Amino acid sequence: MTFKSKIWSIPLAAVGIFGLSLAVTFLLSTRTAKTIADLGTVRYQSVDLTQNLERELKSVVEALQSAVAEGDKGKLNDADTLAKRLRQDTDALAALPGHGEEAKTVRTSFDAYYESALDASSVMLGNKKGDATSAIAQMQAQHRTAEAAVTAATVKARENFKTSLDAGTAGIRNI
Repeated sequence: MTFKSKIWSIPLAAVGIFGLSLAVTFLLSTRTAKTIADLGTVRYQSVDLTQNLERELKSVVEALQSAVAEGDKGKLNDADTLAKRLRQDTDALAALPGHGEEAKTVRTSFDAYYESALDASSVMLGNKKGDATSAIAQMQAQHRTAEAAVTAATVKARENFKTSLDAGTAGIRNI
């Protein structure tokens, strides 16, 4: 190798190193952009939906309690409207990637709770014959299950959000 070719190899090596660093930066920024996009389109929505589910479950419980406390059979329709909204949110959660199983668990446990709650409410309002004590006990057990499912979904959504946020932050630092 001549002196002239050695001199020319220095800029060629610099261009090669520059190209390699540019490619690595491009790959890192692409991965970070995907993580940030996922954060906004999936993770944030899952946190928002699970928080709505918590509020909606509480609203259904309060509507049923209010109907029984006031002896107003018509207020059960209010609870039905709230239950429909909760079911719509479980459907929206199920549509998000990676949330199908937890949405199914929440929906199943809520439907079991709601059925037992309507049964207990009907017994207490006199619409239906039966043992109020056992109906209430079943309703409370189903409520604990539904509440646990909603809480677990919320915790998972928040953890996934934090993980994605940390991954996006780390990706930005690496660029």
